Amino acid sequence: MYVYGKTEIEPVLSVTRLSVVAYFEYDSSSAYSEHHDFWELLFIVKGELDIYLNHKLYHLKKGQMILYEPGIVHETTGDLTGTRVGYIGFDCLSPILNELKNCVIDYESFEKDLLINIIDEGADYFVDTAFGFFIKENVPPFGLQSLKNQIELLLIKIIETHTNKEKITKVSSNLDNFKLDLADRIILYFNDNIEKQVTLEKLSKEMGASVSNLKSAFKARHSSGIIDYFIDLKIKRAKQLIKKTSMNFTQISEELGFGSVHYFSRTFKQRTGMTPSQYSKSMMQ
Repeated sequence: MYVYGKTEIEPVLSVTRLSVVAYFEYDSSSAYSEHHDFWELLFIVKGELDIYLNHKLYHLKKGQMILYEPGIVHETTGDLTGTRVGYIGFDCLSPILNELKNCVIDYESFEKDLLINIIDEGADYFVDTAFGFFIKENVPPFGLQSLKNQIELLLIKIIETHTNKEKITKVSSNLDNFKLDLADRIILYFNDNIEKQVTLEKLSKEMGASVSNLKSAFKARHSSGIIDYFIDLKIKRAKQLIKKTSMNFTQISEELGFGSVHYFSRTFKQRTGMTPSQYSKSMMQ
């Protein structure tokens, strides 16, 4: 008679919650800055993307992905029109994920198939509302279990395939050891000081460069003027706040340093063709 032993399986990596599984295609107004309390895996389906993680610059192109930990500030800049990404947000307490955080990874065909399947299934289970992503009603009984298992398998395969291999790239660039050009420094300053009112003279002092040097450096990288770019950035952030928070227009105006809600409303309409109220209503349709 054969004897069959039973081996307990200790989970090395376990996904405990899902926050978002979705595709997203950028347009000219899609640049953003945010942070949240879950891990996020971002992968590029089409185009290229520059993303700052706590002020470290990472460049990703089609066929690459990056995983960043909960709480890290991540922001994009510039015109990302046509860039398409998939992203998966989840909770996982397994320390082994720290081996992969903030690394640019070339994904393999097997991983690509898993990513696509996860996102396609997730699109059936998550809904994007004006207040954020939520699970739809009447998700099939094993739907979320299937997503959880596939995400865990994906993470395991990434760790097995890429940890300590040349295909994983630790990016060491930061504001201390990587000399960003002047245009990048201006954009970083704007993202960090979105609530302030900035003049060229004040920016000149902050950057340690003359106004003429600021203008020429910025013009070489961007089609708009420096202050116009900053105002556009404020309006993009205002759209996010209108769409994803319960803040009223006075609070948003104060949050973004417009001085008065009337100036905010006038500027918003000049830049978007709609008043804040009209934009808010369009998000509910």
